[in-house]
Amino acid sequence: MSRLHDPPSTEAAPHLSLSRCALPSRPSLHLICCLILVGVCLSRGNTSQAPPTYAAQRAAHSPVPLPALTAQAAYLIDADTNTVLFNQKGEQSIMIASTSKIMTAYLAVTKVDPTNPVRIAPETVTYVKHYIGGSSAGLQPNDSLTVEDLLYAMMLPSGNDAAMLIAQAVGITEEGFVAMMNREAGKIGLSKNTHFQNPEGSSVIRGMPNSYQDNYNTTTAADLVKLSRLAMANPLFATIVKRPDYPLPDTLSPAAHVPAGTLRHHAYNWLNDNTLLAPLGGYEGATGIKTGANDLAGYSFAFAATRPIRCTTHLIGVVLQSDSGEHRFTDARALLDYGFSTLSAQSSS
Repeated sequence: MSRLHDPPSTEAAPHLSLSRCALPSRPSLHLICCLILVGVCLSRGNTSQAPPTYAAQRAAHSPVPLPALTAQAAYLIDADTNTVLFNQKGEQSIMIASTSKIMTAYLAVTKVDPTNPVRIAPETVTYVKHYIGGSSAGLQPNDSLTVEDLLYAMMLPSGNDAAMLIAQAVGITEEGFVAMMNREAGKIGLSKNTHFQNPEGSSVIRGMPNSYQDNYNTTTAADLVKLSRLAMANPLFATIVKRPDYPLPDTLSPAAHVPAGTLRHHAYNWLNDNTLLAPLGGYEGATGIKTGANDLAGYSFAFAATRPIRCTTHLIGVVLQSDSGEHRFTDARALLDYGFSTLSAQSSS
């Protein structure tokens, strides 16, 4: 279904001038009376015509057609100026599924050394498999990976196993890490509509993978864009979410011939499920960020792209509760097309 939205104004609001005007020193009384009479007549003649709506007034100034979206909420900004380009229910609290991992990754890249080694604890793998479920990076028990490796495992294939290991590496326990997520949300100025219950974004009750709880990770499209903008300012985060894949060679087998001190692990090749990234389908200038989906939250997507407008322009957006996995990508494409076209029209006017 399509949603109507007021496009960004491309004109400055008119200001009343308080400067002195040149007026006749002794205006004619007869002329003044005539002008008043004409004004009254014109006013009465227009009473049957309704004034244009605010949306119509704004749309009249936009040279770019509004995008038709399936998403329930959407938000788009010019990340360079923090200017809002599109806002459809951007302040509404909505479940966000695995886009929660943006906060998990943001805390990891800002709180710990990405080269820190992490052992894949068998009990953690078992816990996630049997008590959380959902998407997995296929991490093998007793492998050793760096925090950076785990970030790829979490952000590309959306591994819940990697998210739990990162939470334990940063916050010691899952509960401690979730407390960090909520403190950070307040610290960076996210609204009270943002609240985290777990590091991975699932909606299942711990220990009951096929059941759902009343408390899940929630935020708004506007808050998720704000968080994404902060995260994309971190070079490591931006590098990770732009990668279409991340291969790790086997370092366990004798044939590997790895240097002493190399972390030992199986071979992995994690693929990004963001189809805006080439060669997955490709959107010109796409640079990330993260998908999300579950039965309750529906399909969500935080995304970013860059185009050579005003030197270089960076857009960041979010769609929440698109009606299918494919439509979250078409919604994102439509928003990016709208944003770049709007800025291009403004820069050339």
